[in-house]
Amino acid sequence: MKPFPLRAGGLTGLSIAAVLAVGLAGFRGIAAARESAREEAERGFRDETAGRARAMETRLAGIRSDLAFVAASSPIGRLREPADTENLQGAGAQAALLLFLRGHPEVVRVVVRSPRGEALLHTGRRGGVPVLWVSTRPTGLEGAAVAPGRPRLTTTLALASATADGPTVETEVEPVTLLSPEPAADGRACRLRDARGTLLARDPTRVARAGRTPERATASVHAEAPVTSDGWSIPGPWRLECEQPEELAVARVEPVTARYRTTLLLNLAAMALAVMLGAFAVQQTRRRERLEANAREEARVRELERQLFHAERLATVGRLAAGIAHEINNPLEGMSNWLSLARSELQRGRTGAAEEHLGRAREG
Repeated sequence: MKPFPLRAGGLTGLSIAAVLAVGLAGFRGIAAARESAREEAERGFRDETAGRARAMETRLAGIRSDLAFVAASSPIGRLREPADTENLQGAGAQAALLLFLRGHPEVVRVVVRSPRGEALLHTGRRGGVPVLWVSTRPTGLEGAAVAPGRPRLTTTLALASATADGPTVETEVEPVTLLSPEPAADGRACRLRDARGTLLARDPTRVARAGRTPERATASVHAEAPVTSDGWSIPGPWRLECEQPEELAVARVEPVTARYRTTLLLNLAAMALAVMLGAFAVQQTRRRERLEANAREEARVRELERQLFHAERLATVGRLAAGIAHEINNPLEGMSNWLSLARSELQRGRTGAAEEHLGRAREG
């Protein structure tokens, strides 16, 4: 029975080692899954940033091409003097510019200038609605982009005429509208910089909405992509920089990680219970062995006591037999002596003495 506890103890040790191995492998798997998800998110985020940069280039080129089409196909190209804007031809030009603003919400104003640089038409926005400005001087109400100190992103198209130089059309775009044509995921923030690194636009609402502290802001996924800006006033190529918190990047693997973590904890709990039951079984086995050893020892002691009692009985019988033999042998020896004397007296013919000896022999 001695080897069994050793085997049970070895199984308990193996169970503990298995628990540790499974736990270590599980946590390594979780870490590897998070790292793989982070790398995949970085690749996807870089591709998405590059796609946003290409979309920005397409929008900038589309604004120029649409503006050129509107200017060439409307009375705008025939405007020369401020008086030209007061007739039917001017009304058609105004309508064309207002429709252009309505179709391009990123454009904050469009100015048509004469060959001498005079402002012939000036359209802008008030509360996001396209309007025709009577004054040619910007007051700050035409939009944030034309206020002093703000980045000015403009492009100018010269409309040549067959007889003379035609007017020029100048349009201005709010740079921040190029960053967010569609609502992005919370926590994602992008910045637009020019070739010198000057910040053109950023979306502060997303940074505030993310609610990140400076300590947490360091754990982010970064990506950047160049933006071609041919024909616009700010020198290019521009650079689109985007970032996203790392916890959002690995969010898609979190449900799987949580389920695996729960399964792992359940397995650890089950194996810990198995280890406890195994230890309890080993303890009970050792206790049973101690009880069996005590029972065998008690049986051996009882056997020795029985043998001792039997030996004592035999010794008592021997002493009794010896005493009885001694008590019997003494009278017999006396009688034998008296008979020997009586025989000796008879041989001498002394019958009286022989009878006396025989009488004493009978008395014992």
